[in-house]
Amino acid sequence: MIQVLMAAGMTAALSGFMSTSHEHDHDHGKANMVIVLEEEALSVTFEAHQADLAGFETAPRSAEEIHILEELPARLSAAEKLFALTASASCEFSGMEVSGLPGADGHEEPHDKGEDHEDDHHEAHLVISATYHWSCRSPRKLKEVETLLFEEFPAIARINAIAFLNGQQTADILLPQRPRIKFK
Repeated sequence: MIQVLMAAGMTAALSGFMSTSHEHDHDHGKANMVIVLEEEALSVTFEAHQADLAGFETAPRSAEEIHILEELPARLSAAEKLFALTASASCEFSGMEVSGLPGADGHEEPHDKGEDHEDDHHEAHLVISATYHWSCRSPRKLKEVETLLFEEFPAIARINAIAFLNGQQTADILLPQRPRIKFK
């Protein structure tokens, strides 16, 4: 239970960082990930700027951009294409949620360019969050989580990862050439 509370706090802290810092000094290519294993329940929360996932950073303004955002949930929901877990942990994917897409959860909708808006750069830079869930039959055998997000979303250059597993906490910076966070 303590791990869940710590992870919730870290997720909130990362969410706060992503949602506030990107308005003033956002860095494209950076994402965050929080991994929590409590008993047999494994969850991975991943957050990235929309620009790094879809290729543009504001609400869609063309049919092509709308199509890209419509396909994004399916791309994000393919957990087997995004994460590789230690096979001996016997983890079975059980579901996921996505939030932060334009038009969902009260986020901004596409608008006409003729509307009175500030410069595009000052519009909200959307952050998309996806949380994945697995049930692991042998959770103590989970030794690493490898992300394949760099392959699916090549605009991501760095992921700040924090993990709470089996009574330990660890953090690492994941890069395309080093996409694994390892546990003892």
